[in-house]
Amino acid sequence: MEKNIIINENHLKPLFLKLLKLKKDNLKQVSFVHIGDSHIQADISTKVIRTELQRYFGNAGRGLIFPYQLAKSNAPTDIIFSSNSNWKGSRLIKKNPEIPCGISGFAIESMEPNSLINFKFRGTETFHKFDKLTLFTNKEIKNVNLIEDTAKYSVKDGVLDFKFDGLRSNFNIVCNDSICTKLYGIFLENSIDKGIIYSAIGVNGAKYSDYNSEVLFWEQIKNVKSDCYILSMGTNEAQNIVLTPESFVESIKETIDKIKIFNPEAVFILSTPPVSFYKKVVPNKKLKDFSDAIMAYCIDNEIALWDLFEISDGLKGSCEFAKNQLLVNDLVHYSRKGYELQGYLFIEAFAKSWNNYINSLSTIKMN
Repeated sequence: MEKNIIINENHLKPLFLKLLKLKKDNLKQVSFVHIGDSHIQADISTKVIRTELQRYFGNAGRGLIFPYQLAKSNAPTDIIFSSNSNWKGSRLIKKNPEIPCGISGFAIESMEPNSLINFKFRGTETFHKFDKLTLFTNKEIKNVNLIEDTAKYSVKDGVLDFKFDGLRSNFNIVCNDSICTKLYGIFLENSIDKGIIYSAIGVNGAKYSDYNSEVLFWEQIKNVKSDCYILSMGTNEAQNIVLTPESFVESIKETIDKIKIFNPEAVFILSTPPVSFYKKVVPNKKLKDFSDAIMAYCIDNEIALWDLFEISDGLKGSCEFAKNQLLVNDLVHYSRKGYELQGYLFIEAFAKSWNNYINSLSTIKMN
């Protein structure tokens, strides 16, 4: 537990200043974007992080979501999508996909006219409400309607912004164009209440290089400007026995450089990959090499680091996690309990850094 800290926490001072203004009602919203692989797509650890941050700082919306059910992939438990049409799905790990993938790292396409998409939060998941909705679709789309609603909307280059009169927790959209409809992501925002927006972008099997090579992803993510980007990958790279730590870090650097082009003021938290096994036989030693490389890169560039691999006791910890059934049968992915543990560990580390920042301000005032 003593290792559960954020290293180079001074890098986060601009973020903490915004959060302090948020607490003092001098700022309306602070945004986080968490990018990763299958550990993030499930939105179990990130749901813990999102929920805890919003309980303390306020809830400004669910952020980015995607109709994973229509793409026939696993989805976060709190969102339900349905449709009257058949949709063809794609994700950015495919080489030269028929459908380029956008802001969610996914895409769905329907060739059927008047394709209807229904959305609601599951059961009692009423924590999130929204009065603004941004739809990321293909640039040719001009005619999209919200059924039984008179929401105002504007459209530019496939980005449709809807504004409702009040807060709500569901929507029904129909695409009236005769051309094919593509959908890349949906952003839900509560512009009435102040607080945190925390978007999780995760794709099963994804690597830094997959995101780096997807042009449409970078075109669209500019529309969701964040104050803090959390980057959590490395598990899939570590399954490649020929990939060097140097090449891996170059991919991380490329991702950060791409973000800095359109958002130079953003701060970053890098996470080392969680412990896992290689081919279900032995703890994956490449994770140690990659984690050391991330550590060196963060120290050299004064970027904040949450060293999940070391917090989990590294290669030795892999066996403990498996023994305590925090890893599932493939010994790469985690049980719900395991992912929730990761989320609470991150929140504790973040809280330590936040409290250090607040205490430093008190010390300055006393002096």
